[in-house]
Amino acid sequence: MSNHTALIVEDERDMAVEIGDLLGSMGYGHVAIDNLADARRLLDEGEFCFVLLDLQIKAEKFSIRPRVEAGMTFLRELRRKHPRRSENDMHLLPVIVVSGHAKEHEDIVRAFQAGANDFVRKP
Repeated sequence: MSNHTALIVEDERDMAVEIGDLLGSMGYGHVAIDNLADARRLLDEGEFCFVLLDLQIKAEKFSIRPRVEAGMTFLRELRRKHPRRSENDMHLLPVIVVSGHAKEHEDIVRAFQAGANDFVRKP
């Protein structure tokens, strides 16, 4: 895997494809996954330069319903495993939360408190 590969954790296939196409146009490779269990596995196996994380994801591949708490769990786990920062105090593995399900201000605040570097609301 290249050093310029993003991990996309997104439960909506069409959105994952659009994000992947955008990243490709900017010269980034990407790996897309739709659930917490596979995101954990991929994070352990691969070297990613950043993560684009939807908060509302499924816990397991065959889970019936995606939940915001699954995305928050992954964010907290990711920060425990990758807490390192540069000399400029920037995370070495940035996480950008991309979510349309964070309609409550509280979810945005919780994402930043859990270690998100930025938050982008989906339209």
